[in-house]
Formats: sequence, structure tokens, C-alpha cells
Amino acid sequence: MAEKDILEKILMTYSDVFADCENALAYGGRKRIKEEDLCPAPTESFYIGKDKIHNQFEDVSAYLMEKGEIRLQFLIGNETALEGRQILRKASYQGGAYRRYTFYGLYRGTVEKAGGRKGDCYV
Repeated sequence: MAEKDILEKILMTYSDVFADCENALAYGGRKRIKEEDLCPAPTESFYIGKDKIHNQFEDVSAYLMEKGEIRLQFLIGNETALEGRQILRKASYQGGAYRRYTFYGLYRGTVEKAGGRKGDCYV
């Protein structure tokens, strides 16, 4: 099973594969997401607990960009069962990304996308 998980993570780093999967799963096959509108996003976030700083991971993450701004962050994680606090955990990723965006602002950089293509992304 671990080999399938690793293969999925590798495939989902390709913007065209990611867009096809999201279009199929989230939008019933309608082509709403284009590969050129996706940029890699961090898969790790941090939060301050009662006693120390903690980190959280997702398998794959991508920003949906529109006119140079982040409109949406996709977070993909394989789960064998629904966890009681899963919704809160996912929301905390968004909070971490929002904090990074508002406190540190965005800077424009050229990101090498999967497949060797280069594209401008805000990260």
C-alpha cells in the first residue's frame, strides 16, 4: 500500500494530473481548474500549542491562482478513516497559510513546475 501512496503523491505534484483529478472529483468532470492556474503550496504548517510549536503535514498541496492572487488552497491527504477532529485540522492549515500571507506578504518568484516548465507564482 505504501508504494501506491508514494506514486499518488508523485503524480499529484504534476499540475496537469492534479487539475484532472480535482476536476473529476470535485467538479464532476467539468474542466473548471486549469493546470496553468496551479502553483505548488507548502505541505507543512505550524501552530503554537500550550507547551511548544507543533507541525502538521499534508500529502499534496496546491494554490489556485487568479490574477496573481491565491484564491484557494487544495490540501490532499490520504486517510484510512475519518478522524473526529479532521475538519479542525484542515482548517488550521488554512489559518497557517492565511497568517503567512497577511504577516509576511507575498513575493513573486519563478517556480519550476513539475515537468521542467517554469511559471510565475506567488509563494
